[in-house]
Amino acid sequence: MTFSDLGSLGEFVSSIAVVISVLYLAIQIRGQRKEQKQQSLQLMWTAWNETGRSLVDVPEVAALVTKGSSSYEELDATEQLRFGTFYARWLKSIEPIYYLYLDEILDTDAWETTRNNMRTMTRTRGFGEFWSQGGAKFFRPEFRRLVEEIASESRSSAR
Repeated sequence: MTFSDLGSLGEFVSSIAVVISVLYLAIQIRGQRKEQKQQSLQLMWTAWNETGRSLVDVPEVAALVTKGSSSYEELDATEQLRFGTFYARWLKSIEPIYYLYLDEILDTDAWETTRNNMRTMTRTRGFGEFWSQGGAKFFRPEFRRLVEEIASESRSSAR
C-alpha cells in the first residue's frame, strides 16, 4: 500500500466520521426542539393553572374580576389596582407563550387554545376600559396589537 493509498483511505474514513457526526448532531437538535416544545406547553399550563387557581381559591379575586368585568371605571382605586394587576399578571404569563408560537416552538393547536382563552377573558367591557386606560403600556407593541385584535374579535362576536 502506497502513501497515496493510505491518504485516500484516511480521507474516506474521515468523510464517514463527518457524516456520522452530522447525523448525531441532527438527532440532538431534534431532541432539543422536542424538549423546547414540551417546556413551552408546561409554561402554558402553568400560566392557566395560576390564573384559575387565583379565581377558585380566593373568592375575593373572583368577585373582583366579576365586578370589574362589568365596569373597570366603577371600581374604587384599590379595586382598580387589584383588577389591573390580575389582568397584567395573566397577560404577562401569556406574552412569552405568544413569542414561543412565533418562533415555531409552540404548535398552532396549542396557540389556538391560548387565543380562545384570551377571547373569553378580553371580551368584557371592564377589560376594555382597563386596557385603554393604561393596561396596554406594560406590554411590547407587537403583543399589544395581538391583545387588541383578539379583544376586538371577541367583542364583535359577542354582539
